[in-house]
Amino acid sequence: MPDALDRLPAAERDWLAAIALVEDKPRVPAGADLLHTLADLGVPHVDLDRLLRLRPALDDHDQVRELVDRLLSALLAGLGSRSRLGREPDLGDPGDELLAYWPVYAFAAMAAETRRWHAGRGIDEATTRHTLADLGRQLTHHRRRLGRGGLTDNLGWLADHFQGRLYQLGRLQFELAPLGRTTSAEIRSAGVAAEPGEPVIAVHLPDYCGPIDEPACTESFRAALDFFPRHFPDHPARFFTCHSWLLDPRFAELLPDSNIAAFQRRFTITQRRNRQDDEGPFLFVFGTRDVAGRATLPRHSSLQRAVIDHIDGGGHWYLGAGWRPFAPDA
Repeated sequence: MPDALDRLPAAERDWLAAIALVEDKPRVPAGADLLHTLADLGVPHVDLDRLLRLRPALDDHDQVRELVDRLLSALLAGLGSRSRLGREPDLGDPGDELLAYWPVYAFAAMAAETRRWHAGRGIDEATTRHTLADLGRQLTHHRRRLGRGGLTDNLGWLADHFQGRLYQLGRLQFELAPLGRTTSAEIRSAGVAAEPGEPVIAVHLPDYCGPIDEPACTESFRAALDFFPRHFPDHPARFFTCHSWLLDPRFAELLPDSNIAAFQRRFTITQRRNRQDDEGPFLFVFGTRDVAGRATLPRHSSLQRAVIDHIDGGGHWYLGAGWRPFAPDA
């Protein structure tokens, strides 16, 4: 595959080429080791089978193996760092199955290193397993959105898991993060002292995890209040923050008795009307960004109907932002 690098978008090719290679890298698992590693990472069986069958080809293509080594080097260099990968690469459609799946091999090689780092922080194995299984969820997202196997996007998001910044605690995910300028100003406008860059815990709502019902969310927040002071005393958060399409206040108006409305009530929500995001709800609810083609989409649930009807009525969806104290519910 002599033209492997040429099949990547130029910006991503340049980014990967600039990563300094780490000399002492873990090997990419093979055979039964790869089977069990991928199973532990929640990889769907259809993708797991392809990854096992493609694994011998990885050793036969130096350029593709170098791509794996460079992503793996970036993951290793940032293990334990509070700084994100720095970009959200989009590898496009490489037109080749091995090139569509190669990032998975880097994450598979990284998994044991992440587990050891977690153990050094006293994090239990179950939390590690639940957290890293988001790799399988992203493979499912990829197939749903693009109609083909692979992992050509969301690499920066997964780096948060494998570099020790993000954790699945029950229904929700929580991320070690710095407070942003805009959100800190919004908190100060409510009469609460807050400074940009101070430690916060960002809240995420992963898909394919069932409803975001109140008891499940309450349990997740309780778990976070115990988990982060225990394992990350060097990250003394005073706030939870959340940036999500689910925090558009319009949802609470259209679906006042929904789990979404209940989740919104946990936060002081600020709405940024300049952050129009019609595609966001469509991507997560229907698996497509094609807002214009909404007439063909299903309308089985109240959420599906609300997302479509709001656009049909001339409205728009906006990215919402919210914050709350890092403390139990009042």
